[in-house]
Amino acid sequence: MKVLGIDYSLNGTGLALYDGVNVLEKKVFTTIKKDVDKDPNIFIYVPKMSNSMEKIDIIVDLIVNCMDYDYVCMEDHIGRYYNWMDGYGILKYLLRKKKKPYIMVSPTMVKKYAGNGKADKSMMSYFLKKDYNFDFDYLGKLANNIVDATWMAILGYKYHTIMLENQKPYETPSRYKILKTLYKKEIK
Repeated sequence: MKVLGIDYSLNGTGLALYDGVNVLEKKVFTTIKKDVDKDPNIFIYVPKMSNSMEKIDIIVDLIVNCMDYDYVCMEDHIGRYYNWMDGYGILKYLLRKKKKPYIMVSPTMVKKYAGNGKADKSMMSYFLKKDYNFDFDYLGKLANNIVDATWMAILGYKYHTIMLENQKPYETPSRYKILKTLYKKEIK
């Protein structure tokens, strides 16, 4: 099974495709051309648009169609960013249309799963290196988007295999508790 983790943003959406062992693919959609020059397989250029809805249409279409995946885990929308939330609505609609199941997870829950509910970007990267030996620092500033997407993919993979497929929970007690809490929230 391949899980797509999405760190959705209008300025730097990160994607990570995880199979339970490896990050198979990683991508960041960026409006900065010099990032694309670093590695065009990872950094996908999205031109600046005159309005955010045009940008949302392009980014959401790229997200839904850029990889082969079975399940999606993405950060739940937060705050009062209306254009951002429009993008989430379009994204969820397109995933349902493609019959791709997904789960939404709050930023705090992802941070708790990683190791600390108040973790900043550097701590999230540190936990990923420590626990999974994934190091994306060589990608520069936009690595944060891939780190967050990778945590989403890992959490989504564990959630799907443990909670939905009822496989034996090879997970720490604190992380298993987070998965159970998420499961209880989802079945309501």
